[in-house]
Amino acid sequence: MRKDNLSCARSGSFRFPVLIVLVVPFLFSFGMQLLAATEGDVLAERFKRNVVQVTVTFSDGDERLGFGLVVGEEDDELYIATPKHVVDSDDPDIKVQKIEVRFLKGDMVLNPIEADLIALSVPNVDLKLLKVLRPFSDYTWERKVCAQPKRGEDVWFIGGYVDWSVSVVPGTIEREPSLFDPTFSAVFQLARNGSSGAPLFTKKGIVGIIIRDEGTRVVALSIEVMKEVVAEAWKYPWGLLECEPPILPPEVTLFTIEPSEVAGGVEEKVRLTWKVERADTVTIEPGIGTVNAKGSLDVSAPTKDTVYTLVVENKGGQTEQSIEVTVKAPPVAEGATIAGKIHYNGGVITKYSDAHAILPSFYSLELLKDVPVDFRYDNQTGEFVFMHVLPGKYRVCIYIDSGYPFASHSPGDFYGCVGGLNDDIAVHPGVTEATWNYKVVHRIHLLEPVNNEQLRTSVGDSPETLYGPGFLPFVWKPVPEAAYYKIRLLLKDADTDEEVESRSETITATRYSPNLNVTSGNEYYMFSVTAYNAQHELVGDFSNFYRNGSDEWFEFKLVSKPD
Repeated sequence: MRKDNLSCARSGSFRFPVLIVLVVPFLFSFGMQLLAATEGDVLAERFKRNVVQVTVTFSDGDERLGFGLVVGEEDDELYIATPKHVVDSDDPDIKVQKIEVRFLKGDMVLNPIEADLIALSVPNVDLKLLKVLRPFSDYTWERKVCAQPKRGEDVWFIGGYVDWSVSVVPGTIEREPSLFDPTFSAVFQLARNGSSGAPLFTKKGIVGIIIRDEGTRVVALSIEVMKEVVAEAWKYPWGLLECEPPILPPEVTLFTIEPSEVAGGVEEKVRLTWKVERADTVTIEPGIGTVNAKGSLDVSAPTKDTVYTLVVENKGGQTEQSIEVTVKAPPVAEGATIAGKIHYNGGVITKYSDAHAILPSFYSLELLKDVPVDFRYDNQTGEFVFMHVLPGKYRVCIYIDSGYPFASHSPGDFYGCVGGLNDDIAVHPGVTEATWNYKVVHRIHLLEPVNNEQLRTSVGDSPETLYGPGFLPFVWKPVPEAAYYKIRLLLKDADTDEEVESRSETITATRYSPNLNVTSGNEYYMFSVTAYNAQHELVGDFSNFYRNGSDEWFEFKLVSKPD
């Protein structure tokens, strides 16, 4: 029973003194290129499972290293082509004692297994065949690998420096095989060493195996000649087929943004420039979408730090590249620092010590838009600071995220965006420091007839629909510290928008029945409720929460119940 030969060794983990001499100058020249996967690495992944390391031990104790290529299979046995000079001694008195091969399993190097040498040869062809049992039960090898070498093509190798290394930069095929010479040659930037039997491949597939090193030039036996010898002359299994070139993933060759830093609160444009290769689709997010493979685009500068991501795809995969534009706050010298405390029910919030204050908007009443501002909050003391505030008048919206357990889009149960609750901030020219305290109150959460915790799309949406005549009671959750509630109720005609009836009442319960006789299908209610403590201070406010804003009224359209 054969067992899988998985060892703890990793690809490239062998230790030989000569390896240090070979690798160190290589790393100095090309170390930076090794940090990223090269085009050769991508192409080689489909071929590596076919490549084995060959170790030959001779009767005089000498060892020889080389490589081989799996070319055929029959009855759970694999056939491996390797150069003749790797497994033969030049001295007829020196015999081969043992031939071992190592396979890869993923990136793991398996323990060596012994191979048999098939004692056949062809004059003037440096080729031998080894036979070995399948290394592990689910071992597979790539069959569609064969291609013809063409002069001028880029070419890479798998195997050298005693591991499955792939050439960092490609070489070039300088001579094709001919009728009179079954070999071809290629030149590389680096001198080759220990690569006999290593396959050479182009973008179209494996074109042969190295049989001779000549400095930066190698000589290889073509895959077509190997097939003729193994399958036709020796009559052994041959399983390699011609293949189509693999589709390489797309490549981003240029992606920039200018400028990469903009000033907050200033109308600016930034320019995105990009260029990609081999892409079927090209998109830029956020907010841009599909673009051409090459181009530039001016877009409005964002109001906060933003990462733009270029995503390119083809059948070979997906590639992404991101760049960031940062928004810097106005310099301190040009603005003011405003410090204060956030208060709830007359005191600083201390019992919610782990609650965080969030600033959803800092609105300029002159510019009529949100402007960026630095905001800090100490959840132990209730102190907050606005920094770099330029002269102007601002409306501020703050809420305390106290972990109230309702819909995730809703911002917590302390809320400071209530009309009349807080005055606007006025920063005059020349002011550098100011004090301004802020008050927040509970949100009031309606339970019946509908739940205002549910997400709605916009303030302008149609009212909630209820059936008339009559009306269901309003029910809400009690507000802590509340002593009484003020109810506002308005009945209007939907066609004319004229007021039919209005009502204001003060109650202590958390339930209110309108008790109005509503008969018209065109009438609707507008309802609001606020909570006050014993000192008659506002401690709770009803908000109809929407994605794009909030409104103090809740509208209910009265229609006839369907049959």
